[in-house]
Amino acid sequence: MRDPEKYFENIFSALGIVSIPEYKPHLRTPSSTTLKGSALAINKDPLSMWRDELSTKLVHDVLAITNDYGIEIYDNSPEPDIEKVSMLIQQGLN
Repeated sequence: MRDPEKYFENIFSALGIVSIPEYKPHLRTPSSTTLKGSALAINKDPLSMWRDELSTKLVHDVLAITNDYGIEIYDNSPEPDIEKVSMLIQQGLN
């Protein structure tokens, strides 16, 4: 989750709950089950860390393969294209 504060603020707002500032320091604390060396344990972005471990060519190849199989929700951004995901979900429901 890239922005846990925003996520929780949206939840509080949707539930009509006034935000509780005491929760914020705990949002960025890894749980006791977080593995040593994982992105969360070393304070890196878990959505993009894998790209740092692969060559640019390999990332390009992975994206090309997913596109070849019709999975077109991924590009160079760390998260899937949410609009394309929504369209796929709607297509599946119809």
